[in-house]
Amino acid sequence: MKISLLCPTRKRAHFMKDMWKSALETCSNSNNIEVVFAIDQDDSESIEAYFGMSSDNTKAVLSPRLDGNLSEMWNRCQRIATGEIFLHCGDDLRFRTQDWDTKVIEEFNKYDDKIALVYGDDGVRKDDLATHGFIHKNWVDVVGYFLPPYFSSDMNDYWLTTVARNIDRLIKIDIYTEHLHPAVGKGEMDITHKERIARGSRDNVRELYHSKEQEREEDCKKLKKYIKETQEDNNE
Repeated sequence: MKISLLCPTRKRAHFMKDMWKSALETCSNSNNIEVVFAIDQDDSESIEAYFGMSSDNTKAVLSPRLDGNLSEMWNRCQRIATGEIFLHCGDDLRFRTQDWDTKVIEEFNKYDDKIALVYGDDGVRKDDLATHGFIHKNWVDVVGYFLPPYFSSDMNDYWLTTVARNIDRLIKIDIYTEHLHPAVGKGEMDITHKERIARGSRDNVRELYHSKEQEREEDCKKLKKYIKETQEDNNE
């Protein structure tokens, strides 16, 4: 299976390059992976960086800035991705485990239905929040989207984690995908972070998340139904 790293980015050309370099240097097979960036049309430095690193396994969505919907940037990445597995990726992620791609693929291959949220340690959250999780295209096909198309800042990881936990498919594996987050002193509180925080406050994304509980329950029902049907088909 091929893995697509879905990555919105803004004004962080060096982060784009370093994230992708770390993925390539630690993967077991570069043919297994691709990166898909979502870049705003007014972000000339990221556009230049992308064309500088362009190859057969890099793609980009260039579009007008979506100030009110970060979720949709990830969804746009997913729509042009060619992999079967998608990573909810950020440009401040660094891959630290050798052969991480093989480990991810092996985990999905344990499930005939391929329904799981697979994740590793990010060096920030030590609990069971999948801040950067992998899901299979079957999940996307069943619920109808990669990410819930609502959030201008944060909460997508909470959504995926909650759904995965409720269907008993939240799977942590032994990989280290380091998150260079300023909250733990690993990154700079740059303008991109500041704008994200401001959007989250403006749009009250936590309250929005809680208001969508019924929709998360519907996702759970759809995924459980698919898991059950796959098991029944395999038993026939």
